[in-house]
Amino acid sequence: MQSGTILVGNDALSPLARMLMRVTAVLFLLLGAVLFLAPGWASPNFLWKVSPFVAMSMGGWYLGNGYMAWEVARVWKWSHVYACMVLLWVFSLLEAGVLLVFSDKLRFDVVLGWPYILVAGVAALTMIVCIVDWVRLRPSVSDTAGGASNLLRLAMVVFALTVFLIAAFPLLGFGASGSIFPEPISQFTLRAFGSFYLSISLGTVTLVITRSLPATLLYAKTGLALLYPLTAAALLNFDKFDFSLYPGRWIYLSVYVIVGVATTILVWRYRSRPREAEALSGAEPA
Repeated sequence: MQSGTILVGNDALSPLARMLMRVTAVLFLLLGAVLFLAPGWASPNFLWKVSPFVAMSMGGWYLGNGYMAWEVARVWKWSHVYACMVLLWVFSLLEAGVLLVFSDKLRFDVVLGWPYILVAGVAALTMIVCIVDWVRLRPSVSDTAGGASNLLRLAMVVFALTVFLIAAFPLLGFGASGSIFPEPISQFTLRAFGSFYLSISLGTVTLVITRSLPATLLYAKTGLALLYPLTAAALLNFDKFDFSLYPGRWIYLSVYVIVGVATTILVWRYRSRPREAEALSGAEPA
């Protein structure tokens, strides 16, 4: 079955969910481009107070998740996209939740105020529709379960646990002083960062459970669209890393570099093998 075919029943969610996912992807990409490419302008015009570095980093989130959402809608075969889908569900719903918790800090009189609310609202609505579809249709992952080696599964376990720990500190309110992120940040921003990292961890957990090689490869490929911009944002703001005073900031930078290199190697390794390359693209083997 070709990846462009609309799949229903036990293979995928509904056409409505697919259409909303495409809309969300476009909105994420537009918002991400503004934040990443013009952080100096975006910072004072953002929905809440953030620095240019934070704006650029958040731009990386939305560029990466926008590409992931587009690929999910393109492939639209549940047994390939479920891990990406879980990441997008958790990210979108938690980020909307953070806005509600810190609603008293929102600035609606700035250029990016209402547009950000619109993007967050559409994304949350899309993920709710997808979750309802999942409960209603119960698509299967059995046709791609297994295939990932024990070594790859171990690497995913280590990665999921590491990112979960990184998420736990900001979600619990620790790290605002700049001990890890190279700038002091507000509790509002801290929770947004924690939600982002938690979504990555929980998406990875689904792969550990199923050991699906096609889903892992798609998750890795789309994950690079997150890793590359975030690493670039850190390197372009390298002057803000005072490692002598805050050695913990090595954690922030090194995690992106190490995971980025390892994921790139994984993706290119399987691109050189015809059948795995088909899985990586989301296409059905001939």
